[in-house]
Amino acid sequence: MGDEELIMDKFKLALKVIFLSLVSLMLSSHFSFLFSEAELIEDYPQEVETYPQEKKPADCSKDFYINKVDFNDPRVAPIVELLTGCIYCRSVVKDDIEECGKLSLQPSLLEDCRVNFTEYQGIYGRFFKSGFNSLQLMNSWKDRNSEGFKLFMQGVLNNDSSVCEKAQNEAERNECRAFTTGNVKLCKNDFCVDKVIYIKAIKEKNLAKCNGIKDPNIRLMCQGYISGDETTCEKYEGFEEFIQKYCATLNKEARNEKKAP
Repeated sequence: MGDEELIMDKFKLALKVIFLSLVSLMLSSHFSFLFSEAELIEDYPQEVETYPQEKKPADCSKDFYINKVDFNDPRVAPIVELLTGCIYCRSVVKDDIEECGKLSLQPSLLEDCRVNFTEYQGIYGRFFKSGFNSLQLMNSWKDRNSEGFKLFMQGVLNNDSSVCEKAQNEAERNECRAFTTGNVKLCKNDFCVDKVIYIKAIKEKNLAKCNGIKDPNIRLMCQGYISGDETTCEKYEGFEEFIQKYCATLNKEARNEKKAP
């Protein structure tokens, strides 16, 4: 082998060594970088974060709770009627006429709620819970010192229709007999029938009897009184419709705010 060939072989060998060294260096640097990054993630996890995803608005219908509703909001006025029975019922469960205030944007509904609270819960509900010792009962009855009132309530308590003989006319005596005996056949109208059933149901604490009441608002008051559970009031037929319409309004406004520059 000549000198020139020997020199060429050495040159090729040198190139191979240089090439392998470069490859080794590149691989070493790459793995070193990966290792350092892994160490960094482990030691400082707060520094390596993904960008937070945009939060979706809470599902109004799933998170709905009646006490979160602003009943002074004019947007609620057109649909608050859907909650009438529910609010009647809640006033009974809470034994609080102020619950009717949720209907204040509809004055006629507010007044009806207060009248029915006084007529049913304010008299019979409180009487069967606390008797004549209930100060709230006395305060809710305009003639609380009336002997006639006390006599009538004793008749209701004891199923004694003899107290009705002192009523002013036959129509009043007949209605009194219906209330004291629980006999709906003595009634001349649905109002009388509903009240007779209501009185008998809460007196006996018989939830099934409430179903005989025709007026859905009074029926729910009866069920709320006996169950003592405000979730009973959410079974009112307008409750779900109110949620849908109320939440649709909120969701629409949320979308409009998102689009605004």
